[in-house]
Amino acid sequence: MIVESHTAFIYDMGSKSIIRKLWLMRYMRIVKRGNMIISLTQGDAQFWKEHGVSRIMVLPNPLTVYPETIDDVEKDPYRIIFVGRFDKVKRIDLLISAFALIAEKYPQWYIDIYGGGDKGFIEQYVDDKLVGRVKVHKPTQDIFTEYKKSQMLVLCSSYEGFGLVLIEAMSCGIPCVSFDCPYGPQEIIQNYYNGLLAKNGDVKDLAGKMEWLITHPEERHIMGLNAHHYSAKFKKEIVMKDWEKAYCALNDDNMA
Repeated sequence: MIVESHTAFIYDMGSKSIIRKLWLMRYMRIVKRGNMIISLTQGDAQFWKEHGVSRIMVLPNPLTVYPETIDDVEKDPYRIIFVGRFDKVKRIDLLISAFALIAEKYPQWYIDIYGGGDKGFIEQYVDDKLVGRVKVHKPTQDIFTEYKKSQMLVLCSSYEGFGLVLIEAMSCGIPCVSFDCPYGPQEIIQNYYNGLLAKNGDVKDLAGKMEWLITHPEERHIMGLNAHHYSAKFKKEIVMKDWEKAYCALNDDNMA
């Protein structure tokens, strides 16, 4: 039996919800009965080890689409994109607060937000100065085109099981800015190579990182090319080879 962990377990353990804690107790029993647990990040794997789970393999989410061409869509020179569900965990309010700190200095720049949920959840954070510059869109079936049109993606979650939007955006040739939250971003973003990490929850630092990319167009372009190259290691055919190794390792144990 293989168990998959698609979360940041440390964040779940800190939950104050009694229902959540009971679910975690049951989940831990299932994990310990399994032959192996598959974790998405090294950080999450380490936390499982500290809680008595010995056999762990780290396998990231794969890219189901990897654009070989990234310059086939015209970029908007002033566009920032956010992709994710409208949920408190995603801390979109902090993204808007960070943008508000620099928006007056860069009046042509704006944010397009794509995700599912109540638009009102987002719009309550947009003050009069940002109306028309923070735009909320419904989910799209062609998100890769929207990535390609953008200059950067910003992620501001409390935690990420992995951060699939990061490697999706990178595969489209754009650098990413993210809070250094548990655990995915710190294992995907390499500072000043394919993106920038901000101190977790620090709105001023997030604004500063966004402003750095805004004011360094040449470096931003190079980081986008680096991001595209880097994300290739998450291609489905590459990740699936590691899945095969995991299954073969278990099969060898059974044959022994």
